[in-house]
Amino acid sequence: MSITDGIFPAVDKSGIEDADKTTEEDNRKIIGKVPGIDCGNIREPIAHFVKADCETVIPGKNNSYIVLGRDRPGSVHSGYGGKGDTQCGMIDLVVGRMHPTPKENFKYEGTDKESPIMVDPMLVPHAPSNPKTAPVEFATDAARIYISQKTDIDKNFNLLDGKVGKSLAKSGIGIKADAVRIMGTEGIKLITNPDEVNSFAQPLTPHGIDLIAMDPNFPIVNEVRTPAGNRSILKRGAAIQPLVKGDNLQSCLEEIFYEIKQIMSTNQKFVNYMVQFLSHYANHGHPPAVPYTPVREDGQNIQNGNDINNGLGTTILDSYKGHVGNINRLEKKYLKINNPKCYINSKYNHTN
Repeated sequence: MSITDGIFPAVDKSGIEDADKTTEEDNRKIIGKVPGIDCGNIREPIAHFVKADCETVIPGKNNSYIVLGRDRPGSVHSGYGGKGDTQCGMIDLVVGRMHPTPKENFKYEGTDKESPIMVDPMLVPHAPSNPKTAPVEFATDAARIYISQKTDIDKNFNLLDGKVGKSLAKSGIGIKADAVRIMGTEGIKLITNPDEVNSFAQPLTPHGIDLIAMDPNFPIVNEVRTPAGNRSILKRGAAIQPLVKGDNLQSCLEEIFYEIKQIMSTNQKFVNYMVQFLSHYANHGHPPAVPYTPVREDGQNIQNGNDINNGLGTTILDSYKGHVGNINRLEKKYLKINNPKCYINSKYNHTN
């Protein structure tokens, strides 16, 4: 594919001194100083795209393409199109082939002259095993939207499994660029499993949404300890965790705080009982009825001791038992996955 020099458009003559005497040749010289200005035609290197027989290619002048064909994420041997499958139609919208250093020709090792550089779709960065025999040491396609009726979309873009897993031999859309923005002036919804069957009329497997930033496969070194003191280490790849459901978490925390306040109140009662007990026994006396005869315990002291013992044994202990039961109830209500209505974690949606 050879790109020829384009024709310069007519220039806006306003502001040019003595515009009536400005010739078209002068206009060409003015624009020619800055090629491509005002979206004019510009000459730039573009690699030669390998077109498959089944493909209709709509090329632009500036390394932009629309390709209509069958599934192939790489060479003509790749994908379900390479296998000869039907019902694997594909639309590939791509800009910037062989980014960041596209070339049209290259003098390969062992040759005397340059040859055209032929490129296939590069959905992921490509680094040749022997840079000396390749035109570039690193290349990929700058940005694309890849749509296929049947494809392995995760494999095509070398994506992590996450909790959702890999999609195999199903319809897929891949969107990739240096910066991707999805904007909705009145909201954005990410919805999974909207239908009862997939595009091949197969029953759906419940899947959620993975929000993956960076690479969660780096080793995780943070340690946690269970209440029993058992040590556990989050292993490699364990960074993908369920998203927390905010309303359930708030309800859980509110009930926990309530129980903590009740426990504090129970402890305060316990302290009050002990204060009364110690105050009474610290100030009581036993005057002997007969000198040098044994003194028996005062009846009122005995009654007070019994009352305190009853308070400690009933009110305090019963209250503690109630708190323990409530804490266990909260744990089962919010922290056990078998209670999906109140479980604080999302069953399907995960993030790192």
